[in-house]
Amino acid sequence: MSYSLNYGIDEYDIQILRILARNCRRSFRSIGLDLGITTNTVKNRIKNLIENQILSRYVLHINFAILGYKKNCLAIIRHNTSPDIIVANLNALGSVYLHVDCLGGTSVFGIVFKENLSELESLLSLAIRPATMNNLFTGNILPSNAKLTTTDLKIIKCLLVDPRMRNNDIAKSISITLKTVNRRLEFLTRNHVTDFGIVYNPSAMKGYIYFGLIIQTEPYKYQIVSEQIYLNFDHYLLRHPHTIHKDVIVLNLYSRNIYEVQSILKKAQSFDGVIKAELYQTLKTNILDKWVSEEIDNLHLLK
Repeated sequence: MSYSLNYGIDEYDIQILRILARNCRRSFRSIGLDLGITTNTVKNRIKNLIENQILSRYVLHINFAILGYKKNCLAIIRHNTSPDIIVANLNALGSVYLHVDCLGGTSVFGIVFKENLSELESLLSLAIRPATMNNLFTGNILPSNAKLTTTDLKIIKCLLVDPRMRNNDIAKSISITLKTVNRRLEFLTRNHVTDFGIVYNPSAMKGYIYFGLIIQTEPYKYQIVSEQIYLNFDHYLLRHPHTIHKDVIVLNLYSRNIYEVQSILKKAQSFDGVIKAELYQTLKTNILDKWVSEEIDNLHLLK
């Protein structure tokens, strides 16, 4: 199905996208109450966003620490070969969970590692040849102290398939009570094991520029930088800043013109505690999560 070139999103659509990007499990009714519009209006607007391929998919993000991963990196790579080849080569070193196709022949790849590899940048640079590394943001994954049960892992598997699956459907699928599903989902959210969002199709977002910004902070200064982000960029944020580890923050933003985009980059680079920041203009985002379900199957708790 192709999207309509004449379909233009308005401020209500943007606000709905922002809410779903922060938690795609929000109900139509609760979104409507936030925005002062009816439940049916929200439902119809989301239907239009999906049919016009502006909202590509709902997605579950997990804390990779629960699968034994220790290090996370975002690699900005310039290439003239198939990204699939790069993904395959990177998977020989770790597990690729993200590929963002960007303007100008570059891509952003998210890779997690179970071991703290020495000379990681050199290994990555060798793995991607003849492509070249433009920039690399890397650090330790925030550990999780949550003690997961077999039930938790089964719930996560359900949500990987359908992040908006209703709680009673999850209960029926894995033969547990609705009360248990409610309690365990609250536990997973409270302990930052799961996070729910969406994937956009920027090429269909007529009238807006959609872009990403990766910020490397000085050790233990990400909270200070986060506060400056909210103070200066709140109007442009499509979702809350995502901290992939204690000193790298990823922003998803939108703007109506390129001058604001450049201004946002310069402002971010000037924040106290920022070591470096790089902007990328997204063409397409691919969440690579099939391997996550397979790893959950291999965990001892499910044997």
